[in-house]
Amino acid sequence: MAPYYDRTSLVDTTLHTVIENLTIGMVLVFLVLIFFLGNLRTAIIAAINIPLALCGAFHFDARH
Repeated sequence: MAPYYDRTSLVDTTLHTVIENLTIGMVLVFLVLIFFLGNLRTAIIAAINIPLALCGAFHFDARH
């Protein structure tokens, strides 16, 4: 069975764009944390905590 419309290139382009935007967003958040907190160690701890808190919230939300 031949596909009617091959969307492989569209999906690849979209996935690349999403990954690029997430990477840029993480870097910008990290730089803002360094700027406002004024300490690299504190900014790293906060930057690690943000995605962990988000994953925990999704995990507990999915259970209910």
